[in-house]
Amino acid sequence: TEAQIPYQTIAHYKIASDNSFKLGENKLNLNLGWQQNKREELGNIENPNERALYMDLQTITYSAQLHFKEKQGWHHALGCNGMSQINNNFGAQQLVPNYQLFDAGAFVYTKKEINHLNLSGGVRYDLRNVNVKSLQSGNQIKGAPFTNSFTNFSGSVGMALPIIKNIQLKLNIARAFRAPSISELASNGAHEGTIRYEYGDKHLKSEISNQFDAALEWTREHFSINIAGYVNQFDNFIFYKKLQNITGQDSMIQENGSWLTAFQFDQQKTNLRGLEITFDIHPHPLDWLRIEN
Repeated sequence: TEAQIPYQTIAHYKIASDNSFKLGENKLNLNLGWQQNKREELGNIENPNERALYMDLQTITYSAQLHFKEKQGWHHALGCNGMSQINNNFGAQQLVPNYQLFDAGAFVYTKKEINHLNLSGGVRYDLRNVNVKSLQSGNQIKGAPFTNSFTNFSGSVGMALPIIKNIQLKLNIARAFRAPSISELASNGAHEGTIRYEYGDKHLKSEISNQFDAALEWTREHFSINIAGYVNQFDNFIFYKKLQNITGQDSMIQENGSWLTAFQFDQQKTNLRGLEITFDIHPHPLDWLRIEN
């Protein structure tokens, strides 16, 4: 039967290479990948074959990790990873423009075992460059081209310490980041999948997260219980914000005969706090039975 309007089709192609090499007493892990994602959204009832959106995204990813031989309880590793993306539009509209993106990151990680105490930590530096073309809808230019760069440091320090028999305490302090995505930076149009009109903001900054978490784990032969809590403070947390018109009502935009609610990407400071409790039951000799909650 003929597909109903609107609908989407997605084709994804992927080639990946996962390698491990011995370099004397050290080990090198090298991963390379290529992906192509073709996303089509059809929404014109009068012309069912017209692609309202047609995005062709090609991505190359790479990762290299060098693990050094353990010496006196020390485990060291260093590496780099990143990706390169090229996006092209062939549809009648553009939700995000054509763009080129390049990511690169390098890190150092170390781990030390002192009697029953495990200490670990690492630091990382990342760079992202984006080159965004003009956003077009037919012959109309809805967004000017721009370039932007994001650089960030991240890292973490953690420990795992047995308190008494079968009970272990884990503590961790970390700083992380997330650079804005292309849609958050440059979108300006109707998104058929979410049924809303989206505005990006090219002035968005990277999200910065500072987190402290702690966990207490009790492990026995047939079950284990884990209680963990965390406090996470975000600078520049990115989120959707519904826009309002001058009367204080929801801002609505008419697109192709339909009225859509307008949303704008925004950011602000945010605090997240949480508590998690998990338990795992695996009684013996019933090895086929395992309950996790």
